[in-house]
Amino acid sequence: MKQTDDFPAARPRRSHLLLVLFVLAAGSTACSLMVNTPDRESPGFAVDSIRQEDMRADLFFLASDAMNGRAATSRDVAITSEFIKARFQRLGLIPGGPENSYFQAFNLVSATLGDGDNSLVIDGIDTGGLRRRSIGEDYYTLNFSASGSGSGELVYAGFGIVEPRLGYNDYQGEGVEGKIVLVLDREPGVADPASPFDGVVTAEQSRDWRKALVAQERGAAGILFVSDVHNRPESTDYTSAAENYWRVSQRPRVTLETWMDKIEIPAARVSVQLAERLVAESGQTLEQLSAGAESESGHGVLAIPGPNVQINASVSRQATPARNVLGMVEGSDPDVADEVVIICAHFDHDGANEQGI
Repeated sequence: MKQTDDFPAARPRRSHLLLVLFVLAAGSTACSLMVNTPDRESPGFAVDSIRQEDMRADLFFLASDAMNGRAATSRDVAITSEFIKARFQRLGLIPGGPENSYFQAFNLVSATLGDGDNSLVIDGIDTGGLRRRSIGEDYYTLNFSASGSGSGELVYAGFGIVEPRLGYNDYQGEGVEGKIVLVLDREPGVADPASPFDGVVTAEQSRDWRKALVAQERGAAGILFVSDVHNRPESTDYTSAAENYWRVSQRPRVTLETWMDKIEIPAARVSVQLAERLVAESGQTLEQLSAGAESESGHGVLAIPGPNVQINASVSRQATPARNVLGMVEGSDPDVADEVVIICAHFDHDGANEQGI
């Protein structure tokens, strides 16, 4: 579904209701939107027409073993979209997609490691000069990374988030041209439901690929991610972590092609142990730097003396056609005829693997 950074203030009355069911690029937990035929003369139709037997029938079909878990890039999720289209047609909803269609087409992208160089080369922390690390040696390439190389001095930028609506900027107006930026994953107040971000729900601006775009826009040559160690410990077995991340048999991690194509810099994740060595000459531990990133307005850019880092990445991207399902109910208030309320949910889920559905 098309994303936007603009969130206009709500109005008390609206004219159009757009129902959108979509394939979620991140592939997280499933939810579904169940709508029954409305009695348009009754102001309570939205509640009164919901019947247990109807919901049960839809649920047992969509969640049946025959649907194989509805993985985002599977034939099963395509069947699901046809099912939803049929429901919208039966309800008499107006097609909400282009060219009077119920469908909105787009591409999802999954990634595998390419045949080129995937390595992390560091000068300045190991005795004897340059040290080349392969995937699994305290680092691995991230699936949204661009293919290519980036090298430069290291800087630290807290969580690496820029969110103007909250007056939050981890870069504080500073450029990072030609630098490798080290950032924490997740966001400030990640365990605080009262956080100005989304608290225990992942904020959109804290997604790793968005942080990569923010660094790229400020001239970064590459970006490294590390765990926010002031909030959670990290496993020390990076060989297994890298294998699990890139395991072909796992449900493919997918995102929108239009987002992925914007990233032009290499991106990788490093272990806490390696990050500790990278920041050693800053005068602070990684724990201290991580805790210091919990700021209301952003951390700012901190130069890390000593290491020079080169990220080499080779990622092969595979595009898969997908589609949203859109249906619209027209409103009746002419004063707000140019407004649309969007209700959306996703209809993909985790798919199936050797363990089952």
